[in-house]
Amino acid sequence: MTTAYDSESKGAQVLSTSIIFTAFAAGAVILRLFTRSYIAYSLGPEDYLIATALVLSIALTVLISEEVRYGTGRHLSSLAPNEYPHALKPLYASVPIYNASLSITKCSLLLQYLRLFPSQKVRRTCWIVLGIVIAYGIYAVFVVLFMCTPVKYFWDKSIKGTCLNNSAVYFSTASFNIISDIVIICIPIPVVKSLQLPKRQKIGLGLIFGVGLFACVTSILRLHSLYVFSVATDTTWTNAAVATWSSVETNTNIICACLPTLKPLFVRFVPRLLGSTRSRTHGYNYHASGAAGVSGHKDWLSRSKSGALFSTATTAAGGIPLSPRECPDHLKSDLEYGVNTSAGGKHDSYQGDDGHGITVTQVFKVEHEGSSTRVSGSTATSEIDLVIDKN
Repeated sequence: MTTAYDSESKGAQVLSTSIIFTAFAAGAVILRLFTRSYIAYSLGPEDYLIATALVLSIALTVLISEEVRYGTGRHLSSLAPNEYPHALKPLYASVPIYNASLSITKCSLLLQYLRLFPSQKVRRTCWIVLGIVIAYGIYAVFVVLFMCTPVKYFWDKSIKGTCLNNSAVYFSTASFNIISDIVIICIPIPVVKSLQLPKRQKIGLGLIFGVGLFACVTSILRLHSLYVFSVATDTTWTNAAVATWSSVETNTNIICACLPTLKPLFVRFVPRLLGSTRSRTHGYNYHASGAAGVSGHKDWLSRSKSGALFSTATTAAGGIPLSPRECPDHLKSDLEYGVNTSAGGKHDSYQGDDGHGITVTQVFKVEHEGSSTRVSGSTATSEIDLVIDKN
């Protein structure tokens, strides 16, 4: 006779949570790829990595559904003797996929930092952290794949074999994920704090960092669920929380990595939602005029609190690069945030008879000498950026 205790199940909750968060992550990645491909024209290695992380996250959700099918979320006493090994097989496969997805997401975010931040100190930090994440990610995948000898011993204890201390392996990887999450979130904070941004921009950045902090919280909650799982005898019941937080953590990290790249999308379709990214200090305006119909542009040259120089230039409304190859790398990196950044410059737009305009950007070189700053211009053809304006 089946009792109320035996009929209890968390399976539906585990599966629905996994599917919902995976769907949100998929939506974020799709929007990111659309933005980078058709608005910013700047698809890079980090975008392919985040797409790979999403594929692994989807695979994790499929494996979690198999765990639920064979008993995860139900009490161990309610399972038939042959059901438990079937529940352990997808669990075995899900752990390396979880580790791989998280590591690839972190690599994607660090590559994004390398694209955005010119500071040598920040870049050096990113490269060091990236190397550590790659090395530990490879270790985390292979250590769980070969945790037991033979591998089959993980789910079939009827054969002879040995296993590493499962709890030690799981706790070490979970702890590394928490620490690396905190480090990656903190890397851009000094740069961001030094910028003078409009209130709406600050709110947007706060939301992005908030999602990042939530990802850290999910890692901590998963670590707690691992502890409960390690000391429990009702393993299929307690594993429900581990599976849930594993899915939430991987997908939240993916969403967090995608959010900063979506600004051009919002600027294009919801322009009032976001403010300008121009800094408010040390600005100058350049206005051109002419019989052919010339539009003016603003260039803002600002100094951050850390002493770094930033220049944010805007193209005419609807301006798009002639082609992705003709758009310089430093402009491509900034287009993902909805702005063009250079060392400084001035912009002239000339209206043709066909209704399309060509924007010519003259780039200035900024050099630091002690406490002084020298700005020099160049009219070399290699430093002229052409942007076509759609009117």
